[in-house]
Amino acid sequence: DKVDTPLVLPCITPRFVPTCSGPLMAQLGVLAKKYGLPVQSHLSESLNEIEWVRQLHPDCPTYAHVYAKYDLLQPPSFMAHCCHSNKEERALMREHGVGAVHCASSNFMIA
Repeated sequence: DKVDTPLVLPCITPRFVPTCSGPLMAQLGVLAKKYGLPVQSHLSESLNEIEWVRQLHPDCPTYAHVYAKYDLLQPPSFMAHCCHSNKEERALMREHGVGAVHCASSNFMIA
């Protein structure tokens, strides 16, 4: 069943890739698809974070591909920051209908 209420919209929220195991990400993807729920998480906030994700998921060409691998890039989903998202990552987000949400105060602190 799809969630159908104008007042409450549950959202799948993996904190960010380094804090979530593969099995957890896979199950979150199943829940998002099953119930048609949006996903919100962090993406490419800092260069150190991107490198950390690359070490954890060497099979994925970009940080965003990790979310895609677990079916966590689906509309209407949103990724916070995206400060260092490259062209390939932005194209993948666009292809999956995923928006970027910039947090100016947070992004200013890491710039």
